[in-house]
Amino acid sequence: VAESHVTRVLCRLTPACLSALLFAAGGGWADTGAEVVVDVDSAKREMRVLRGDKVLAVFNPVSVGRWGITEEKRHGDGKTPLGDYRIAWMKSSGDFGPFIGFNYPSLARAEKGLAAGEISQAEFDAIQEAHAEGRVPPQDTRLGGFIGIHGLGRADPEIHRDLNWTKGCVAVTNAQMSQIMGLLGKGALVRIR
Repeated sequence: VAESHVTRVLCRLTPACLSALLFAAGGGWADTGAEVVVDVDSAKREMRVLRGDKVLAVFNPVSVGRWGITEEKRHGDGKTPLGDYRIAWMKSSGDFGPFIGFNYPSLARAEKGLAAGEISQAEFDAIQEAHAEGRVPPQDTRLGGFIGIHGLGRADPEIHRDLNWTKGCVAVTNAQMSQIMGLLGKGALVRIR
């Protein structure tokens, strides 16, 4: 009886609220980074790293998707998804240097994608299960994936300074990325607005 009551209550929550509850309950990828917040202001092309009220670092300019920002990211659209995410994994090297991956797609985006017929019920269930268990959600659906923070690698610093150029990630310079890797950990909140 208690379990069905909990299920009814959870079903009334918004996807964002449910994601936060599942993160707190499951916490499979949470560690000391969970107290850090990364605030990305796409209009100012600025990223701030905060712990409580204390600003740990400010980075600008940052670059986002070459085609802007969106609430309804799709695979290959060149846009950066707006919203709140958690750092779900970190790689020490890649095409653009180190990579800090988000738990995108969020439950809210997956719910919209399911309603719009962009993903199947099975894909939605897999995304929901990953969030509940604190795992990286599937990265290969029509909603896109592999969204995170990275450096320039061998990209042109002048283009980075003047333009948004990524395929959907948030980019900083290579030197800034080295600094960021020391500030962030799995579980940190990333807010893209």
